[in-house]
Amino acid sequence: MSGTTMANNRRYYFLLLTLFVFHVCDADTVKILEWNISGSELSGNSSKQNAAAEIFDSEDADIIALQETSRGSSAIASILTPNYIQAVAIDGQEIWLRDNDRFVVESTGTWSGACNTMKLDGASSTIRDRNSASRLFLYSAHFCIPDTFAGTVDVDPNVSNEDQQEHLCNIIDDMEVNAALGTVVMAADFDDINIPAGESLIDFLQGTGSLNGGFCTTSSINMVDIVTTDVTHIMGSGGAVLYSAAATARPSFGQHGYVVASVDLGS
Repeated sequence: MSGTTMANNRRYYFLLLTLFVFHVCDADTVKILEWNISGSELSGNSSKQNAAAEIFDSEDADIIALQETSRGSSAIASILTPNYIQAVAIDGQEIWLRDNDRFVVESTGTWSGACNTMKLDGASSTIRDRNSASRLFLYSAHFCIPDTFAGTVDVDPNVSNEDQQEHLCNIIDDMEVNAALGTVVMAADFDDINIPAGESLIDFLQGTGSLNGGFCTTSSINMVDIVTTDVTHIMGSGGAVLYSAAATARPSFGQHGYVVASVDLGS
């Protein structure tokens, strides 16, 4: 065999190996879209429904977390049902998965939340990814608006967001346990508007701050704030190396805009 032929063969095998590695890595990646879609804006509005359908098609997420689906829930279901299945829904919070053989919903749940005495529970789902043989623990929430945004919302004048804090503290133990078993992601409308020091849910989840509402104080989960627009965030456990921010956008409808992130479950 000539030297030229051997060199060509080496390049060929290197190319095949590169393509194989890229395929394996890509196969373990899960794309998540988070959006407070404000479903009441979609109800009876075909142009906004068509625009939402175009967004879902173009972003092509594997998993979709939504808040405030409200009166638009049936329209949203009509848009998503051909390609997605609903894992769980509660009080306007919904989690949808791509309808294929990749994902297995092992369990779903809800946890208590409120906004000025109005029930506003969060939704969660334990998802097993057959590609990576890993588990994703996904939490979808809409945290109450704080006093710093809308005047007096909560009853405690010394804390601007006790409803937010109580909502998160009701689930943080579950999140910490699951962080040792797989990847924990919270996709939420955090309503983190002018939050004072000592009250930020973001800082609390990142391990850089504490809470002062008396429901819980600190956490060891050490999540990463992967991508955000306005008050819409996707946060994840396991370190920044697992994640990439794929997109942010502010359509003319839906509150605060949406964000998209990818997580490598194979790492």
